[in-house]
Amino acid sequence: MATERLQLPSFHHNVQDWLVHVQGYLANTSANDQQKFNAVVCALPTGVATLVQSTITSPPDSNRFAALKSALLDVYRRPDHHHLQELQTITLGDMRPSILWQQMQQINIRCNTSMPTAVLRSRFLQKLPWEEEEEEEEEEEKEEEEEEEEEEE
Repeated sequence: MATERLQLPSFHHNVQDWLVHVQGYLANTSANDQQKFNAVVCALPTGVATLVQSTITSPPDSNRFAALKSALLDVYRRPDHHHLQELQTITLGDMRPSILWQQMQQINIRCNTSMPTAVLRSRFLQKLPWEEEEEEEEEEEKEEEEEEEEEEE
Protein backbone atom coordinates (compact mmCIF):
# COMPACT_ATOMS: atom_id res chain seq x y z
CA MET A 1 0.00 0.00 0.00
CA ALA A 2 1.50 3.34 -1.05
CA THR A 3 1.49 6.10 1.49
CA GLU A 4 0.18 9.46 0.49
CA ARG A 5 2.76 12.25 0.83
CA LEU A 6 1.16 15.40 2.18
CA GLN A 7 2.98 18.53 1.09
CA LEU A 8 1.42 21.54 2.76
CA PRO A 9 1.70 25.22 1.84
CA SER A 10 4.79 26.97 3.20
CA PHE A 11 4.31 28.21 6.73
CA HIS A 12 3.74 31.90 7.28
CA HIS A 13 3.23 33.69 10.56
CA ASN A 14 -0.37 34.62 9.86
CA VAL A 15 -1.23 31.27 11.38
CA GLN A 16 -4.98 31.64 11.14
CA ASP A 17 -4.82 32.13 7.36
CA TRP A 18 -2.17 29.43 6.96
CA LEU A 19 -4.34 26.92 8.82
CA VAL A 20 -7.28 27.75 6.56
CA HIS A 21 -5.09 26.86 3.56
CA VAL A 22 -3.86 23.70 5.28
CA GLN A 23 -7.40 22.59 6.12
CA GLY A 24 -8.51 23.26 2.55
CA TYR A 25 -5.68 21.13 1.24
CA LEU A 26 -6.24 18.34 3.75
CA ALA A 27 -9.96 18.23 2.99
CA ASN A 28 -9.03 16.85 -0.44
CA THR A 29 -7.04 13.96 1.00
CA SER A 30 -7.88 10.72 2.74
CA ALA A 31 -5.42 11.49 5.55
CA ASN A 32 -6.36 10.42 9.05
CA ASP A 33 -5.82 12.52 12.18
CA GLN A 34 -2.29 11.20 12.81
CA GLN A 35 -1.23 11.86 9.20
CA LYS A 36 -2.60 15.41 9.33
CA PHE A 37 -0.78 15.99 12.62
CA ASN A 38 2.49 14.66 11.18
CA ALA A 39 2.13 16.71 8.00
CA VAL A 40 1.68 19.94 9.97
CA VAL A 41 4.61 19.10 12.27
CA CYS A 42 6.81 18.54 9.21
CA ALA A 43 5.67 21.83 7.66
CA LEU A 44 6.59 23.89 10.73
CA PRO A 45 9.93 25.71 10.80
CA THR A 46 12.13 24.65 13.73
CA GLY A 47 11.56 27.89 15.63
CA VAL A 48 7.79 27.50 15.39
CA ALA A 49 7.90 23.82 16.32
CA THR A 50 9.81 24.81 19.46
CA LEU A 51 6.94 27.11 20.46
CA VAL A 52 4.45 24.21 20.38
CA GLN A 53 6.92 21.52 21.47
CA SER A 54 4.80 20.22 24.34
CA THR A 55 1.91 19.48 21.97
CA ILE A 56 4.26 17.83 19.46
CA THR A 57 6.11 15.67 21.98
CA SER A 58 3.09 14.81 24.14
CA PRO A 59 0.04 14.96 21.89
CA PRO A 60 -3.36 13.83 23.15
CA ASP A 61 -4.50 10.30 22.30
CA SER A 62 -7.16 11.61 19.91
CA ASN A 63 -7.74 14.82 17.96
CA ARG A 64 -4.01 15.46 17.62
CA PHE A 65 -4.43 17.68 14.58
CA ALA A 66 -7.02 19.83 16.38
CA ALA A 67 -4.76 20.08 19.44
CA LEU A 68 -1.82 21.22 17.30
CA LYS A 69 -3.98 23.79 15.50
CA SER A 70 -5.18 25.09 18.84
CA ALA A 71 -1.63 25.31 20.21
CA LEU A 72 -0.46 27.23 17.13
CA LEU A 73 -3.37 29.64 17.36
CA ASP A 74 -2.72 30.21 21.06
CA VAL A 75 0.94 31.00 20.44
CA TYR A 76 0.25 33.39 17.57
CA ARG A 77 -2.94 34.98 18.81
CA ARG A 78 -2.28 38.65 19.29
CA PRO A 79 -3.85 40.45 22.23
CA ASP A 80 -7.06 42.28 21.43
CA HIS A 81 -5.42 45.68 21.84
CA HIS A 82 -3.26 44.93 18.78
CA HIS A 83 -6.35 44.16 16.72
CA LEU A 84 -8.16 47.23 18.01
CA GLN A 85 -5.12 49.36 17.15
CA GLU A 86 -5.14 47.84 13.66
CA LEU A 87 -8.85 48.68 13.30
CA GLN A 88 -8.11 52.22 14.44
CA THR A 89 -5.26 52.81 11.99
CA ILE A 90 -6.53 51.06 8.87
CA THR A 91 -7.46 53.53 6.14
CA LEU A 92 -9.36 53.43 2.88
CA GLY A 93 -6.38 54.54 0.80
CA ASP A 94 -6.79 53.22 -2.75
CA MET A 95 -9.11 50.39 -1.68
CA ARG A 96 -12.75 50.16 -2.57
CA PRO A 97 -14.98 50.61 0.48
CA SER A 98 -16.14 46.99 0.22
CA ILE A 99 -12.53 45.77 0.52
CA LEU A 100 -11.96 47.99 3.55
CA TRP A 101 -15.12 46.59 5.15
CA GLN A 102 -13.97 43.00 4.49
CA GLN A 103 -10.56 43.71 6.01
CA MET A 104 -12.12 45.32 9.07
CA GLN A 105 -14.40 42.30 9.51
CA GLN A 106 -11.41 39.92 9.24
CA ILE A 107 -9.48 41.89 11.86
CA ASN A 108 -12.53 41.87 14.12
CA ILE A 109 -12.93 38.09 13.75
CA ARG A 110 -9.37 37.61 15.02
CA CYS A 111 -10.19 39.37 18.30
CA ASN A 112 -10.84 37.21 21.33
CA THR A 113 -13.71 39.56 22.13
CA SER A 114 -15.01 40.86 18.83
CA MET A 115 -16.70 44.21 18.43
CA PRO A 116 -20.48 44.25 17.80
CA THR A 117 -21.29 44.67 14.10
CA ALA A 118 -23.03 48.00 14.71
CA VAL A 119 -19.91 49.45 16.36
CA LEU A 120 -17.66 48.07 13.62
CA ARG A 121 -19.95 49.51 10.95
CA SER A 122 -19.83 52.90 12.68
CA ARG A 123 -16.02 52.85 12.65
CA PHE A 124 -16.10 51.81 9.01
CA LEU A 125 -18.39 54.71 8.08
CA GLN A 126 -16.07 57.12 9.86
CA LYS A 127 -13.27 56.02 7.55
CA LEU A 128 -15.18 56.80 4.36
CA PRO A 129 -14.18 60.01 2.59
CA TRP A 130 -17.71 61.35 2.17
CA GLU A 131 -17.86 62.16 5.86
CA GLU A 132 -14.70 64.22 5.56
CA GLU A 133 -16.09 65.99 2.48
CA GLU A 134 -19.30 66.82 4.32
CA GLU A 135 -17.33 68.26 7.22
CA GLU A 136 -15.20 70.31 4.82
CA GLU A 137 -18.33 71.58 3.06
CA GLU A 138 -19.86 72.56 6.40
CA GLU A 139 -16.68 74.42 7.35
CA GLU A 140 -16.63 76.22 3.98
CA GLU A 141 -20.29 77.20 4.40
CA LYS A 142 -19.56 78.59 7.87
CA GLU A 143 -16.60 80.56 6.53
CA GLU A 144 -18.74 81.97 3.69
CA GLU A 145 -21.47 82.96 6.15
CA GLU A 146 -18.90 84.67 8.38
CA GLU A 147 -17.46 86.54 5.38
CA GLU A 148 -20.94 87.66 4.32
CA GLU A 149 -21.67 88.87 7.86
CA GLU A 150 -18.39 90.81 7.90
CA GLU A 151 -19.20 92.40 4.54
CA GLU A 152 -22.63 93.46 5.76
CA GLU A 153 -21.10 95.24 8.76
